[in-house]
This record gives sequence, C-alpha cells and structure tokens, in this order.
Amino acid sequence: MISSYKILINPVLGILFGLFLAEISAQPSASPILYHVPPIEAKDNEDLEITVGLLQDISVVDVTLFYRTAHSSSYHEKLMNYRGGVWKGIIPAQELSPEGLEYLIVLRSLNTEYYATPSENPFETPHFVPVIPAGVGGRYFPGSNKIAATQMVDADILILSPQPGELLNPEDVVVALSLFNAPNIDTSSVKIVIDGDDYSAAAFISPEIISLHPEEILPGLHSVTISMATVYGMNVKPVIWSFGTTTGHINIDEQITYSGEVSSRISSDRIEGQVLNVGELTAKAEAGVSWVKAKAVVRITSRESEYLQPMNRYSTDISIGDYLTINAGDFFPTHAAMVLDGKRIRGVGVDLNLPWLRFQAASGIINRAVQHRNRIDEGYYLADVILDSTGHYTYQLERTGYTFTRKLSAYRLSVKFLSRYQIGLSLLKSKDVINSVDKLVSGATFTIDSSSTDGLSSIPYGNYQYDQFRSALSTYGGTLEFADKNWSGNKPAENIVVGFEYSSSHDNQRLRINANWNFSLENQDIWDGTMSRTQMDTMLDDSLDGLIGVSYDQYGLVVGSPIMIDTSKIPDPLKYSQFLTINIHMVPLLPLDYTAFEKRPIRSIMNMPSTAYNIRVRGYYYKNNLSAEYRQTGPVYKSYGNPYMMNNVREFILSDRVLMLDNKLLVNSSYKYQSNNILATTVNPIRTGTLLANVTLAPGPQVPSFTMNFQSITKNNATTDLDTINGQLIDQRESTLTRNSLLSVNFPFITKSVNNNLVINRYQVNNFDLLAEERQYNSVFSGTDSRSTSLSLSSYFTDIALKTVINLSQTEVQTSYAVNNWTVIGIQATYPLLEEKAQMTVALNYLKSSGYTSINVYNNQLGFDYKILDNLMLNCTTLIQLSQSSDWKTDGIDNDNNGKTDEFLESIEINSSTFNLAINYRF
Repeated sequence: MISSYKILINPVLGILFGLFLAEISAQPSASPILYHVPPIEAKDNEDLEITVGLLQDISVVDVTLFYRTAHSSSYHEKLMNYRGGVWKGIIPAQELSPEGLEYLIVLRSLNTEYYATPSENPFETPHFVPVIPAGVGGRYFPGSNKIAATQMVDADILILSPQPGELLNPEDVVVALSLFNAPNIDTSSVKIVIDGDDYSAAAFISPEIISLHPEEILPGLHSVTISMATVYGMNVKPVIWSFGTTTGHINIDEQITYSGEVSSRISSDRIEGQVLNVGELTAKAEAGVSWVKAKAVVRITSRESEYLQPMNRYSTDISIGDYLTINAGDFFPTHAAMVLDGKRIRGVGVDLNLPWLRFQAASGIINRAVQHRNRIDEGYYLADVILDSTGHYTYQLERTGYTFTRKLSAYRLSVKFLSRYQIGLSLLKSKDVINSVDKLVSGATFTIDSSSTDGLSSIPYGNYQYDQFRSALSTYGGTLEFADKNWSGNKPAENIVVGFEYSSSHDNQRLRINANWNFSLENQDIWDGTMSRTQMDTMLDDSLDGLIGVSYDQYGLVVGSPIMIDTSKIPDPLKYSQFLTINIHMVPLLPLDYTAFEKRPIRSIMNMPSTAYNIRVRGYYYKNNLSAEYRQTGPVYKSYGNPYMMNNVREFILSDRVLMLDNKLLVNSSYKYQSNNILATTVNPIRTGTLLANVTLAPGPQVPSFTMNFQSITKNNATTDLDTINGQLIDQRESTLTRNSLLSVNFPFITKSVNNNLVINRYQVNNFDLLAEERQYNSVFSGTDSRSTSLSLSSYFTDIALKTVINLSQTEVQTSYAVNNWTVIGIQATYPLLEEKAQMTVALNYLKSSGYTSINVYNNQLGFDYKILDNLMLNCTTLIQLSQSSDWKTDGIDNDNNGKTDEFLESIEINSSTFNLAINYRF
C-alpha cells in the first residue's frame, strides 16, 4: 500500500524568518506531525499571527492556541481558523506585554488523539516570544515609509475630559487626564500645549491626575498635545486629541459619530477528494456621542454546529464615559488572574470603574448543552451484555458524548484608599444544569458487534439508533437497562472560588507590591444532590455515631487515632444547598488537614490543596524593571473561569528588563524555579529550572539590528529508583537539560532604486540526558534535537512598486528514531495594477524532505486584491499543492522470497487545492 504523507503549508507565510521547528507527537513516531514556525519577536503595538500546519494526513476536529504573558499563572484560549492550508490564530496587540509571550498549540484529531507544539510538557515549557516595546529601535520594511517603531514608549494614560471630538461651551472646558495606570511618570516633565500655546504652568499635576481649566478658549476647533517622560528619562508617546467649542446651541445630531465594516469570506479546500467549504460573514458597527459609545460585532460561520460549542459570535458593548461599560452577548471578562481571566461568557457583564472604587460583574453561559457528537458510539454505547442461566439477555446501555450547560456568575469589588493602597474581593460560582442533557436523543448511533458484546447477543450485529434498538429487542428478545442519570460520560459539576487581592505602591510609585490568595471548592458530581448530616456521618466509616471518620472494632473500641469530627458542630449542608452542593464528590472532601493544623496552623492553611496564591514585588530603579514573584497553586485548586491554570505547582521567579542606549538596546533576563512538592506525600517531585535571556539591539532605520534568545531548562525528579515491572527493569530517574538558542540579524540596505532587507536566522534546540552514562544500553531518550538556518530577502523596487520576498531554509530534526531534513525555497512577488486600484500576488514554494520519509511539495499561489470603491475591497486567492512522496513499506515479511522485507514506494499527486474569496466594505 502506498503511504502518502500530506503537507499543508501556506507558501506566502511559509518561511519568512526561518523554517519550522518540527514537533513530534506525544506518541513515539519516526515522522513529525506538526509544522510550526515560532516567531522571532513580537511588537507590543502590533497583532501577532501564529500559524501551524500538518506533515501527516490526520482528520482534525479543532486546533486551539493557548497563550499568556510570560511567567503568568493562566492561559487564554483561542480556536485557530483553517485558511490556505494552515491554521491561523491572532493574538491582539493589547494582550501582548513587554514581559514576553508564552504560547502552545494543541491539535485534536477525530480519533480524540492530541498533538501539541511544543511536544513535551507544552503547558509547563511553552514557546517563548520576546515582545519588543514600541519605543525600541525598529526594523525597516521595504516598500513602507514608516518605521516599525518610534523612539518613544507607550503609557496607559486615560483622557477624562474633554472627550475626543466633543463639542462644548468655552467656559465648560476642563482638560483632565488620569495617570493611575501609568505609575512611572515624571510629573516635572509634563507639558500641556493647546493650539500651540503652553499651559503647563497653569495646570495641576500630580502622580495620579492632570487637570487644567484654561481661561481664554475661543469658539472653534482646538488641539491638545500632552507630552511627558518616565522617571527613567524615557519619552512617552504624546497624548494628542481634538475637541470643539461653540457659543451657540449644541446640536446633538452633529456630535453623533458612526463607523462600520461588513466582510464576507468564502473558502473551499480540497484535500484527497474531501472538500471543506467554509462561509463566514462578519459585521461591525460603532456609534456614539462624546460620552456614550456603542459597538456591536456579529460573526456568523458555516462551521456552527449543534454538536460543538458555538462558533458564531454576537457581542454588544456600551461605554458611558470611562466609568461604566456594559457587555452583552459574547465577551471575555478579566476579574482576577486566578479566578476569572479571559474566559468566554455568553451573557451580560458590567464594569463600573470610579477613581476609588471598581465593581465588576459577569453572568452567563460558558458551555452550552451538546446532546451528542454525531459520531458512532458518541451518543450512546453498549456497555455490557449479560446472559443469565435462563438464556435471557440483558443489554446495558450508556449515554456519552454530551456536555451540560454550564452557567457562571462572577463578581469583583476593589477599593483604593490613601492613593497607594488597594484591596479587592472576588467571588465566582459556576454550576452545570443537570436537565440540560436529555436521556433520549435523535440521530445518535451505537454499535453492536463482537467487541461490545463479547460474542453474547441475540440481536444481529450492526449500527443502531435508540428506536431501532428497542424494536430489535422486541423482535429478538432481551431486556434493556438504561439509567436515568449517573451515566459514565461527563458528570454535572459545580465550582465556587473566593479570592482576596492586595496591592500597594511605595517610593514615588517605583516599588509596587501585589498579592492575592484564593480558595476553591469543586463538586465533581452533583447528580445525587446535597447529602444530609446522617449521610455525612457514614461518609468515611460505617458507624452512625455522630462522628465522621471513626471506626470501631468488635469490642466497640475506637480503632486508631481518628480525626473525630462531630457532625452536630457542622452546619447542616441542606441549609446551604442553594449556594453549594455538598456530598462525597467534593474536592477536597476536607479542605484542611486538622491533624497538621494543630501543630502548624499557618503552614496548614497556606498549603491547603485547594488554595492558590502569589506575591509579587516589582521595582523600577536605574532603568531596570525588576520583579520577584512567589506563586503556589494547590493540587486540587480549580476555577471554571480559568480552566487552564497549572495546579500542584510551586514557583519562584526572578526577572529583569532594562532599556539602554536611548531605548535602542533591550535586555530581558529571568530565572524560574518550579516544583510539584506541595504535599508531603508527593513521591519523586519534579523540579524544573528555566533560565532565559533575550537581547535586542535596534539602533534605528537603515541600520542593522540584532536579536539573540537563549533558554536553558533543567529538570530532575531527585530519585534513584529503578523499578521492576513484569520482570523488566524500569529507570524512573529523570535528569535532563534542554537548550534553545536563536540568533537573528537584520540588514537593511539600498541598491540604486531598490530598498532591501536581509534577515538571517539560526535556531537550535538541544536535549541532553544527564544520566545517559548511568542508564542501561537499551534506554530510549525522548528528547528531540533540531537545527535550522534561514535567509529571507525582502525587496521593494521603487520605480515599478514591485515587492518581492525570497526565502531559503534548511532544517534538521533528530530523534531517537530517525533524522529528518527539510529544505525550503520560496519566492513571493506583489505588484500593483490598474493605477494601484488592484494588486496581484504570486507565490511559489518548494519543500524537500529527506530521511526515513521523503517528501517533495510544490506550492503555487495566486492572489488578487481589487479596490471596487474607496471603501469596498475584493480579495481572491487560489492555491494548488502538488506533493511527491516516497516511503519504505515495512511489514517484516519476505513477500517475494528474495530476502528483502522492505519495499520502497513512491507517489506523486495533487493533494490539495484552496480557493478563498473575500469582500470587505467600510463606512
């Protein structure tokens, strides 16, 4: 049989900064699964696009991008979209922090296998991307008159009044800005200019607010420019806006502003005879006056399915000044990092933000009900068949493949006092709706075969729906057992989280302290409801004596040294059932170790298995942004508002970020120690140390720039155990070292009328088993080594407005199973047509893989953009992919009696094609 490996690669985005680091799936394999190009860097004022493709023919259900600020405790999630042969995900610029970005990608296949990049411990050791502040140098891009970044830094400065575009009476003009979220401003550097005149001397300027009441403002349009610098001497990007004044009657109709955008996209991807057609319609609209703004977004896609969580999006946001925001539909609230942090909610949210108080509320649904997955044995399945002594068959049917509606309500209240202290309280409650999943559903099919019945069945083998199965029982005989609840699939659950926050600033806001403590309770199965006191009495023992956890011997004497919890002193769970369902499925069952509490009360509280807390100290001294943080998350801490938090982890993090040479040199460094030995019962705790360094030198436009990243990860479990399983010696020791290094150099240069930009990258990953010399000869190390070198030349021919990109890349990936090499050659050209009303893009890519598996891929892409009207754009893109593959067919059998058990097979085919059509209208 011919084995044909499919490559789904976007030739335009292919290799701009270097070929991919190919990843190996969690299951040992000689062939890589995922194709991914980690970005060299990101800009904090630009969206970051992440792409991933496949190197094998796998039926994909979805691909999810998880990302977070470097060293933070929780991930945000985003489903990636399949376009042009790859999956793409956009991380918005506002979610990028100068501390850096960490991300991973998880692919879920149709047979519920998961593949990730990074492939090993992706949530613990994600990809890292340095985020360069807008004020650091900048790379030059041919064909643009802009520099990628200015020589200034951004600051979170809030305009209080007048609002941009506002029209008001001259005597009512008060210029006010909030510096609350920009703590490092040098107040002596603030300069206020209105219509070219300096009003700084007449203004009130404090570390929290800037206020000015200009006396002589004439009717007309006025421009305000406020410039300042940080306490480190770094210039802040000026705050510039305009407003109007009039002595006559203000017409509200003239103050109304509106804008919008409507776009539609149709794509058709054909892969191995299978066609994936996707249609998508997106509409955005904004309207408002100076103090009230409204925004609505609707996205409708053909991928919407009742068998999945919603793909369509509907949202409306209303802002009243800067003090009140109301959200309706789909939104992503952030309350506290360990409680609710960016989880999508379909419902209603409120954010009241006053100078001294902030109240946030969110309520809605985070999971909608799904009755089944529309696949065989993904709605019902036959659990067992029992044949009794009379020859009667009993069929036990189970429900599976369902998801309960999960509701969530969250509240946060924070208060600021004495201008430097702030405390906050958070509460989250989430509960599944039990009756949202039906026992009987239509369209669900299950299998009756020899494997599901162990050869015992009176009913013919085949696929059945529920009604068909009941009919077969009537015909062939048998009894059906099908429970009304407590099915083997998902259990309805409930979660409560309480959080406390503290923050303060000192030393003229150069030193900031943040701390939080959170406690969770989770009930993993609320099907049977709340237990009574009598049920609690026998929860851990069989004696109904009013004591929990007390057992007696045959003489009525207490066995051992039990905890002896008196149920009469515990509040009746039934009285609190509306707040929390308390039963034996609570996690933790007992939040506190009472025995340890008597000896070490503080340590017992801090090490409760369902707590999460951290303390962070940040200092801004001598142009250094220093940070020290301790963070601990208990093994059973759970928040449904932040489901991707790592638990059972203790971390200590040191980091520093410094800008030098007039913001042209950025140096990032950090060290993180991580372990999972929170509980004293932990066996062979794993300890991980991660050292990270990043240096970026960007002197400015038309000058070479330089980026270097280095990461070292050590991991060990501090054990000397060698276990024997089934007579085989198993080495449980772990002591590894992983080193990642990246060197990127950017050379801008001009040759006659051609602006050029040359980027050279060298990326290398090395894994070492530090105990290799002590292990047995047959020990297999799962680490993957890779080396990649790439060259990218971007050119802009100013005479004819032609843009070209040429890419050359070479990558080698080495595992304990095989060595694979990839070479990529690509060229892309963009040329304007019809007096720049249209633009055509042509891209050609060639990829050659050699090693145990041989692959040749030829990509041809043609794109066309046309400006129909000033606000109406049309885009059309086509892609044809030709693949040539060869592989060894190995079955271990000498089929031809010639002494050979391997056969070399080769194939060539058009394995995929893509067509995209998009139209966009702005108003």
